[in-house]
Amino acid sequence: MSGVNQKVVTVKKLLEGHYVFKLTVTLVTDDKGLTGTDTVAVNVKKGELSNKELLGVGGGEGGM
Repeated sequence: MSGVNQKVVTVKKLLEGHYVFKLTVTLVTDDKGLTGTDTVAVNVKKGELSNKELLGVGGGEGGM
């Protein structure tokens, strides 16, 4: 996993299976130290997907 402290996180070489990632954003401009979280579920199946098929992943209330 790379880019964990960036806007885009990259995960490579996942084995077939179901993965759930918890994303946490800390608001550094707020003196109250507020955070926001969301989860993303990924199902990895045998075969190949093109980059075009992987675009648009994300969401939640505020979007990603």
